[in-house]
Amino acid sequence: QVLRPSPSALSMRNANGNDPDELRALGSTIFQRLLPEPVRDFLVRCQTRLLYLQIDEDLLAIPWESAFDGEKFLGERFSISRRIPSAAQVTTLPNLRAARDTLKVLLIRGESNSPSHDAYVEALLRRLGTIDGLSAAQARAGELSHRETLRLLGESDIAHFVGPVRSAHARDADAVWWIGGESVSVGEVARLPNPPQLLISENSEFMNPRMAQRSGDLSLAKAAFGLGLNILIGESAIAAQGSPDFMEQTYRELVRGATLGEATRCARAATRKQGKRASRCTPEAALYGDAACVVFSHYERLAQEDSRRQVTIMACDIVESTRLLKALGAEKYSEVLVRYRELCAGVVSSYGGSMEDPKGDGVLCFFGFPVAYEDSAARCLRAGRDIIDAVAKLGFAVRIGIDTGQVAVSEGKPVGYAVHFANRLQSRADPGTMCVSDATRRIVKGKFDFALVDGNLDLKGFEDPKAVYRVLGEASSDGSDQFDAAPRLTPFIGRELELQLLEENWSAACAGSVRAVLVSGDAGIGKSRLAREFRRALTSRGQRAIEYRCTPEHVNSAFHPVIDFLRRLLRLQDSDSTDRKLDKIEAALSPLGDVAAAAPLVAALLSVPFESRHAALQLPAEKQRQLTLDVMVSWVRHEAAQSAICLIVEDLNWIDPSTRELLDRLVVGAAQLPLLLLLTLRSESARDLNLGIPVHEIDVKGLSPESSRAMVIGASGDSKLPNEIVRL
Repeated sequence: QVLRPSPSALSMRNANGNDPDELRALGSTIFQRLLPEPVRDFLVRCQTRLLYLQIDEDLLAIPWESAFDGEKFLGERFSISRRIPSAAQVTTLPNLRAARDTLKVLLIRGESNSPSHDAYVEALLRRLGTIDGLSAAQARAGELSHRETLRLLGESDIAHFVGPVRSAHARDADAVWWIGGESVSVGEVARLPNPPQLLISENSEFMNPRMAQRSGDLSLAKAAFGLGLNILIGESAIAAQGSPDFMEQTYRELVRGATLGEATRCARAATRKQGKRASRCTPEAALYGDAACVVFSHYERLAQEDSRRQVTIMACDIVESTRLLKALGAEKYSEVLVRYRELCAGVVSSYGGSMEDPKGDGVLCFFGFPVAYEDSAARCLRAGRDIIDAVAKLGFAVRIGIDTGQVAVSEGKPVGYAVHFANRLQSRADPGTMCVSDATRRIVKGKFDFALVDGNLDLKGFEDPKAVYRVLGEASSDGSDQFDAAPRLTPFIGRELELQLLEENWSAACAGSVRAVLVSGDAGIGKSRLAREFRRALTSRGQRAIEYRCTPEHVNSAFHPVIDFLRRLLRLQDSDSTDRKLDKIEAALSPLGDVAAAAPLVAALLSVPFESRHAALQLPAEKQRQLTLDVMVSWVRHEAAQSAICLIVEDLNWIDPSTRELLDRLVVGAAQLPLLLLLTLRSESARDLNLGIPVHEIDVKGLSPESSRAMVIGASGDSKLPNEIVRL
């Protein structure tokens, strides 16, 4: 939607923030007058927590966080972050600091004549001093040299400024931060080797009636957003004689490991619930950047006792680094090295891994530590693939070695055989490739293709020869189920009642009305297996089922489950030519009629170049997304009109907002079509589900003792287990 501000709308900021009734009235006005009805309806029933406001500069002055839907304020319902389309934003800079026990905060006092200024800063410092896991240092802006300021900023996780803010731009889309002393620019902060993960700016002159607009804050926001920094901007509580309740609560949430957006959301809700509305910063603190960013993981400060756990280790090294150094020179090579490390850190973090402090041109990464995922090995291989591709664009190559095994966690660091073996494998890999151990291959062999490098590779320092494999890529299986590649499954036992309930709902859907069934239960309890067996029953009868798979590493990747499904449906191979891929896309869309309009949208979704046949898409990103949704909804409706379809959505708790919108639109538009939505969801997330239609829930529990015994005996095959082992 394109929203145009009016003078009356922009003046709404003058409402009295200390009066709850007046604040709700202001919020209702914003919600009703400035948001179109479809947007209002969507926000009211939307279950996601994350909301990005991509808005024009003229609309930034409106306190969108205070919009009131009749029950809650927008800033309490959602983790909100603002984005400025006119700013050329880059990827948020990764944090390369080593794991630390405390969140380091630098509190900078600006130069101000206000008597309450120092009192507020002192009160905030006292509050921060009571937070376990947080270390706060203070500095006065007028007493620091430029060099010393940058040094302190580079050592901090959060830089928090309180005082008057500059109102002028610097050059090259940069902005100078504060007034007085040797101020720094946002660009200088971004260029630090380890920039703070969050900037906080409390403008103590924000409420000065002589200021016609917050030009200084807007300059800061644009500069920080454009340079990939996260910044929280708010009017200071100083002018209103307020207390630092909101800021204290925000810090407490960050130390607990909350994301930036969630920390500010919880802080708003907590301070408003306590009735402490003197701090004008509470409703209007605006976050720019990545609301999903975690500044400080609480895992980092947990005492890591010596323990053993399974971890997948990735060792990565630049090929011919000495030659590269000679060719580029020390200064240029140093810049390349920093970019390479940032790239690795960003990729590894996006897949849930962690990275040691890099040494030279080698990096060591861990998947399964400190946070273990059920698919840590697969995440590692995908991260390695992305690093190889990204580094190639920088003009050089890396080699990667990967091993999975038991390691000892000592003083917060994995140590063991697998770490050394991964390094050895890295040294034997060809440029631009990944070598993996047989241990890793066995875990992910259904998801990736491999080529045997050597069945008995003798590596120095290791007694027994090892089998080593090269990763060819992700498996291109066109099966629609994650179990299809499994060589042997445990017997399917004890779920007859659940299957019967699915069959009953399928019969109702086949009669001509959309039905939704939610299969919920704990992780690993058998939700996916139940869905798989039901799908097999349908396909054995010639009936149709399609599957969308949601994954945790792609929760912020638009349409990822749809893209994965389409690649399997169309059997798109990396080896296919562009023309061959376009032929497959157009053939699938031909029943819809207007292939010329739909094919470019689907090709763009699948990252297939289409300009050789179709005109380029000259569309805003949101318009293109909406048209893509139209095509996908039309396709599913067309297929359902031919014969009944079961649409399985695996792990709905990890669905991205765009795919969730697709489901919402399918439900609304397919009321009279034979469509069964079979959704699997972990129990802790089931209470948040709201599809807009009745949902029939199947709660999957543990098996009975009899079924459990039968499964154990069946899984053991020809091995005869003692009765006591079976009982345990």
